Amino acid sequence: MQKIGLCSAHNVDNDVRQRPTYAKDMFFGDSDLDVFSGQMVVIGTLLRGQPSGLVGYFNPPRYRAFRFAAAQNDHLDIWVRCEDGDAVAWVLDTNYRTLAWNDDAHVGTADSRIVLTIPSTQPVFYLVFREYDFKFSHFRVD
Repeated sequence: MQKIGLCSAHNVDNDVRQRPTYAKDMFFGDSDLDVFSGQMVVIGTLLRGQPSGLVGYFNPPRYRAFRFAAAQNDHLDIWVRCEDGDAVAWVLDTNYRTLAWNDDAHVGTADSRIVLTIPSTQPVFYLVFREYDFKFSHFRVD
């Protein structure tokens, strides 16, 4: 089943009255809790347009992440491809809030695709991913 989402709190102007939302990994809903920062390892930094090398995944830690920089209104089209599993991916802001997430890019693939326009001027963003069933697997980001 295709799953894609944009967290609505990040698709509007910065309104201090809105609560930050985080994707709650366990069921892809919203939560006030950061479920990522304490359970991920940042394995490198990607420059715009730079693909990653092959990344091995095993749990723990629950997530792997790449750090990247982007300017406000930059349009991103990110693929997280899993050669031997089912990729799930999130784009997080500097404070680990979910900007977008995806499970299956389309029917017939287990790869993830996130298409997003960066809504803020924050200095650092994270592309976070894992294997859907936490199985040993291999990923590439492009």
